Amino acid sequence: MVAPKDYITERMALRPTWKVLIRYLRDQLGHRINEIKYSHNAKMHADALIEMIEGLVASDLSIQTKHPPWDGLPLNFTSCRAHLESEARSYGLDYDKSFEDPDFAEGVRARFVGGLLHPLLVYRGSQRLSVALIFDGCVWKACIKKRFGEGLELLIKNRLIEIETRFEDSKEYPGLQISDLVAGTIRGFSMHQENERAYKIICNHSLSHIAGIK
Repeated sequence: MVAPKDYITERMALRPTWKVLIRYLRDQLGHRINEIKYSHNAKMHADALIEMIEGLVASDLSIQTKHPPWDGLPLNFTSCRAHLESEARSYGLDYDKSFEDPDFAEGVRARFVGGLLHPLLVYRGSQRLSVALIFDGCVWKACIKKRFGEGLELLIKNRLIEIETRFEDSKEYPGLQISDLVAGTIRGFSMHQENERAYKIICNHSLSHIAGIK
C-alpha cells in the first residue's frame, strides 16, 4: 500500500469502500466479521467484492483529494506474482515450486519493491512529497528486513521526498485488507481458475509500470 501522507490518514484510506464490503460479507456469511481475508472469508465472494470495489472507488473521497503517484483510475493494482512467474520462466523453473523456495521468492519480492519505488527514484519535480509505504507485517516484514535491513528509506536520496516505511497489522488498515483480497484473487485464479470475473476486473486495472511523478 502506497499512501501520500500529506492528504490522508493512512488508516482511513479506502475505509468507505471497506465498510460497504464488510457489510456485504457479514450479510452473506450470517455472522459478524471485522476483517476481510481472502483465505478466511472472502474467497467464495471475490467476484462480487471485486466488482463492488470497481464501482465504489470512483466516489471514495478518502483517496480522491489528490492524484496518487500514477496516472489514470483512482485505484490500481500491481502484483509481484507476474514478476515471480517471469523470473521462474527465465531460469526454466516451475512457478509454484520456485515460489516455495524462500530465497528465490524473497529476492523477486525485493526487486518488485524496488520497481514500486521507481517513480520516487526518478522524481525531478520541485514539490515536496511525503509518502508512507505500508506493508502487511505478516507477509512482507521478514523479506524487507532481510533484503534492505533498516535502510529502505535510504534508497530515496532526493531531499524533497520524505519517505516512511511501516509494517502494520492488516486488521487496522482497510487498504491492506483490500490488497489481500486482490492478491488472493490473482493467486486463486492462476492456480485453480477461481473467480474468473474478479480476476478479469483486476487485470483491467493492473499496472505493468507505474508512471513517474511530475
